[in-house]
Amino acid sequence: MRIRIRYAIALLALTGCTPREVRQWVAWHETDPVAAEAFANTPEVQARLHANDSDGPQFSQWLTNNHAHKWDVIAMCESGQNWHLRASNRTGTYGGGLMIRDNVWRHYGGTEFAPTADRASKAEQIEIAERILADVGWQAWDCA
Repeated sequence: MRIRIRYAIALLALTGCTPREVRQWVAWHETDPVAAEAFANTPEVQARLHANDSDGPQFSQWLTNNHAHKWDVIAMCESGQNWHLRASNRTGTYGGGLMIRDNVWRHYGGTEFAPTADRASKAEQIEIAERILADVGWQAWDCA
């Protein structure tokens, strides 16, 4: 319960979320913590957190994504960090900065954001990548 409150306070105080949005995020975190934390660790949310670092309590420590830098490194290798790249070869069609195969994108719920990874935002691609990572591990990416 204490961690739940920390996340709620951090999101409410530092990202300008409404209490309803915070409750929705907490409920999401309880059912899919990897995806919820991936969202909380998107560059947009992290920028808001760090922009407020000097204004008060240091809540950003609870929303640190240990993989954030690694996703950028993988994307540089996979796609030159082109988050909207689409490519096909004999093994399938891939998209996005992390070159997520279309059928894998669908399997891990990516279509809740966009039909294919290349049409999703960087944050949405990372969220799906975190789901893949939790299930398969780093071997899902040749560049990992």
